[in-house]
Parts: sequence; structure tokens; C-alpha cells
Amino acid sequence: MTVTVDTPDGTRSGSSVLESTITAGTRFGDASGIRYRMEGEAVTVPLPNGKVLFVLLRSQDIGDPASYHANLMQVAACRNGHPSETPPPSICEGGNWQEFRNWARNEQLSVELDHSIYPMVVTFGDIENPSTVESVNPNNLEAEMGYDYRIKIIDLQITKNPLQHSINRLFPNRFWKTWAGENRKNIAQGDAMKNPYFKSLMGTLNRGDFISEKRQ
Repeated sequence: MTVTVDTPDGTRSGSSVLESTITAGTRFGDASGIRYRMEGEAVTVPLPNGKVLFVLLRSQDIGDPASYHANLMQVAACRNGHPSETPPPSICEGGNWQEFRNWARNEQLSVELDHSIYPMVVTFGDIENPSTVESVNPNNLEAEMGYDYRIKIIDLQITKNPLQHSINRLFPNRFWKTWAGENRKNIAQGDAMKNPYFKSLMGTLNRGDFISEKRQ
């Protein structure tokens, strides 16, 4: 995934290699047996105003990164995007993910995401402090970043490049422990439904929205 941003000082971009896996297993009752897995890191785009955009692994509406990315390229290629090659109608009409993924790999497909299926975007007022996380409207960067800031394109492309492990360099050593500790403290207070913390952005997000690692 590559994100290109227009800024007052020209374009800035960032990219990350993401691995999305779908496994078709045995059905049990109403369970489909299909399992999604996601590995990779959020895309980071350093901006000339000193802030960093984090284009998360999830979307605003789909909180699970594995579920969001499972069919993202197929949805973009068939309905909500601009693909480098037009998929065969049978793939789009039938929603056949196995056939689509084989075809996309053979075509080395690249697809520009439509604004309607953009990932969730955040930044930090202070990169040292997780409580300063701020939501950024990906379709209106100017509201949070100032004049002449906008996301120009978010592009997904099939690649053989290896996964990257670099995002933690942006955060201080105890950043994620501080965030997790705040979560535990609020959980210990009981009745999460009435706790305003869990309606805040910090209480809604977690490390897995920034970094998704393979589970053994």
C-alpha cells in the first residue's frame, strides 16, 4: 500500500508491505470455515508541518484489520476503485476470492482505492504520548492539517517485496506499554459501557491497528 499526500511543500508519500491471507477450512454448522489473517504495519507519511500521518490497518467501519484487507483489493478492482487491469466479470459477479487472488497475482494488479473505502487515518499531537492520538478525515486533510494538504492517492499493488518492521522506530520505548496500561486501568474500573474512555479514540484503537503480527 502506497499513500501519496499533497502538501504546501510538494508531495510526500509512504508505503508498507501487507500480507493478507484467506484460508478455506472445514465448515462447522453455520460457521463458514473461512479464516482471515493479516500481517504488516500501518503506512506512515511524515509531513512538512512536523506531524506524521498513520494510515491504519483498519477502516473507520471495519475494526478488524484482517477482515478489512481480506477483500479490499477485490472490492476496489470490481466496484470502488481504478484497477490497472479490468477483472473478468465472472470474478466480480460471483465474488470468488480464490479466483480473484490468483488472477491478481498473475496480472501483478495495481488498484487505486476509491475514497469510500479508505483506511482510517490518525496522527498524534505529541508522538511521545499515546493519549494525544487524533482522528484525521482522509477526505478532508485540510481540516486538521491546514491549507493545501490532501490525500492524492492510496494505491494497492501486488508485490514480492518482504514485510517491513520499522514503525516502532517512530515511538518511544514504553509507548505501547503506556497505552496498554491505560486500557487496563480503565477496564479495572468496571462497566466499560459507562466509561467515557472506551468511547474516546484512544480507548477505541489498539496496537493491532498499527502493527499486525503473525500469530503462532
